[in-house]
Amino acid sequence: MALCPKVVRGRVYRLTKLDACGVPVVGAASVVTSSGFISMAFSPQYEDATPIKVEGANGVLCINDPGCPQFSQIDTEIQFCGMDPDAFNMITGDPLVLDDSTPTPQSVGFRIRGEDLCSTFFALEVWSDITDQTCTTATKQYWYSLLPFMGSPQWGDWTVENGAVNMTITASTRQGSGWGIGPHNVINVLPGPVPGKLLTPITATDHYHGQVTTLAPPTPACGATALA
Repeated sequence: MALCPKVVRGRVYRLTKLDACGVPVVGAASVVTSSGFISMAFSPQYEDATPIKVEGANGVLCINDPGCPQFSQIDTEIQFCGMDPDAFNMITGDPLVLDDSTPTPQSVGFRIRGEDLCSTFFALEVWSDITDQTCTTATKQYWYSLLPFMGSPQWGDWTVENGAVNMTITASTRQGSGWGIGPHNVINVLPGPVPGKLLTPITATDHYHGQVTTLAPPTPACGATALA
């Protein structure tokens, strides 16, 4: 038996800060959960095959090996709706601008600083709706996407005009994820059902995980929150 969902729209995304080994970082500001995005574009990349062809003296190929293309990464472009400095900081590592609130300053902006682009890592989760389903509170389905190890962020263009100012950032997946089954509950696990983590760990060569889940998406919030 298989589920063949019809996936539509995007509801919520969640960023989780990672260390250089792709392991979630426990801390007071390690998670951003938001509905503030316009689109996310995913583009799998491949290295072309290297064919080997050798022609014999009779003019006929005596070796004709086409080679095999190699999967490289998934390039991702996120177009944000509105400004969430904590999200931008988690993706790019660029510094936050803080105000003078007491006892805890709040992030009110960000700077783009020309530093190392390969020292910031994060995981990206996205929830989408599933259409044409029998909807009940207990069994409503969502499509859950996980890109467990991302880095190499780059800012895209933006325009200030008589309209909304929306930022764009690109990043790419990489191998070697330390996500495991993850730090968050993302599915309902039997018996029960009760909220739980992935049933099988993400491996070092997994760039994307997608599945149907009946656990509702997390609640969006402005700014970063803790990962215990």
